[in-house]
Amino acid sequence: MLNFRENIEIRCDDVLLLKNLTGSMKNSLRYGTYFEHFKKFDKILEEYNLYCILSILAEGIPYYPEWVEYIKERQHRYKIALHGFSHNYYAGMSEEDGYHQLMTAKWMVEKEFGVKIERWYVPFGRLLFPEWSLRVSERLGVKFHTRGGTSRHFYFHYWNSRDRLRLERLIREHGIKLKKAN
Repeated sequence: MLNFRENIEIRCDDVLLLKNLTGSMKNSLRYGTYFEHFKKFDKILEEYNLYCILSILAEGIPYYPEWVEYIKERQHRYKIALHGFSHNYYAGMSEEDGYHQLMTAKWMVEKEFGVKIERWYVPFGRLLFPEWSLRVSERLGVKFHTRGGTSRHFYFHYWNSRDRLRLERLIREHGIKLKKAN
């Protein structure tokens, strides 16, 4: 398995997305469920034997048992990270509300996937980070990341067909070879 080839991290956001949808997210549902979109994205990762960070929204755990099992069956190919409880605009929350939501989300994801959450990738992070991000992350014992742990961190939204094309272009540009079929 290629593990951060050339010091590249690939991250997939909005995994187990349930609520607080943008117009683009809603539009993608015209072409399949979120789980169907995720499997299309994951098929690309699997074809090229790539490792990926999954940025999980905890609120979807009880609503998507089939998706959760799909991830668990392939968990050796993923690093599980926290996106939040819901797809909230955390910059609009108080520090205490953010802490309690994230604490609940962290506990749910760790319990469900049997992992220790090490990173939080905030939803809508390109727009504005909560001013309390670092303080709450420290209280939770996680790193607050917007770009990941490397200088070559690429994030994608599985539900966005253009992002699937971006992933394929990244693979071509970095000369990642298709694994041989057995």
